[in-house]
Amino acid sequence: MLAPLKSGVVVRLLRFGVTGILSNGLLLALFAGLTRLGAPVMAASVLVYGAGVLVSYFVNRNWSFSSSRPHREGAAFYLLTQLFGLMIVLLMQWGLHGLIGLPGIVVQAMAIPVVALLSFVLLEWIVFPRRHSKSIGGAA
Repeated sequence: MLAPLKSGVVVRLLRFGVTGILSNGLLLALFAGLTRLGAPVMAASVLVYGAGVLVSYFVNRNWSFSSSRPHREGAAFYLLTQLFGLMIVLLMQWGLHGLIGLPGIVVQAMAIPVVALLSFVLLEWIVFPRRHSKSIGGAA
């Protein structure tokens, strides 16, 4: 029962959550602004997602997961993880906004927890595995 606490996974999940809440709040506001200014929903999604990938890579690598994995490896896997997330967002926008008619901002907000959960699992197991991590909360 204490294994997740001792392994530091709870600390990493909390840090990932803080990073995600702050960045997604700002990015959702940017998305709303872009679409209010007339940007197409799909284009705004791609632009916002790209900005989020750039900033969140550095914050997640250095703070959330405290990884020492070389950027050449980590960034490549991170980009693949984020492209997977982007495909999920675009599929949700296509289906829920394009076909069903839900507002784009609602679909964008709905996509956040879906992509976040999948991203955490991929980041934890593949992108920033423990063998490339500095000490977090007393765990290596």
